[in-house]
Amino acid sequence: FDLIILDFILFYFYLFYFILFILLMLSFYFIDIVLVIVLILSLYCLFIVFDDVLYNCPDLFILSLILSIMLSLFIGLALLYIVY
Repeated sequence: FDLIILDFILFYFYLFYFILFILLMLSFYFIDIVLVIVLILSLYCLFIVFDDVLYNCPDLFILSLILSIMLSLFIGLALLYIVY
């Protein structure tokens, strides 16, 4: 099993949860329960992507870094929405 293919699978898996998080932010239904689930899954995928991309596929590292920064901004906005 090729490691580069595995990196792309994990990268698009993380990208899928990022897009899913944006769609859930736009819908606002059951945001409290879903936010916790998506937050845990996104952080888990983030750790996997950072670990694999950094060692095996350095070209995707900058792109995953940008996506993780955007994801953290969306999580911050969602937490502000819940608090206020």
